[in-house]
Amino acid sequence: MPVKGDKAGKSERAHLRFALKKRDPKTRMLARARLTNPHPYPETLRYLHGWARELHARSGTSGFGMNPLTWQAFDAWARRTGRAPDPAETDALFALDVVMLFPEESEDATRG
Repeated sequence: MPVKGDKAGKSERAHLRFALKKRDPKTRMLARARLTNPHPYPETLRYLHGWARELHARSGTSGFGMNPLTWQAFDAWARRTGRAPDPAETDALFALDVVMLFPEESEDATRG
């Protein structure tokens, strides 16, 4: 599957293989990890990742970029899709939206 924004139509796997040849050890480490485990979450949570992708960036934009998920957008999504996430799933979806909006900050938080 081509990577979004790639004008040459190269797949994500091709980009990751190219990244393995880079000098930066962090780039190589991340590419190796992504190639060996493309889904860094348990299979049982894959549905939640799909929901998070459906919801991400549905609250519009401002002059500073995409807005975080709002309750209004969340409720509209749940009604239109017929989904009824439980409280834990709801908390996870809002948390995942923040991670998707600010991946650099999330990476820093996991390092301690």
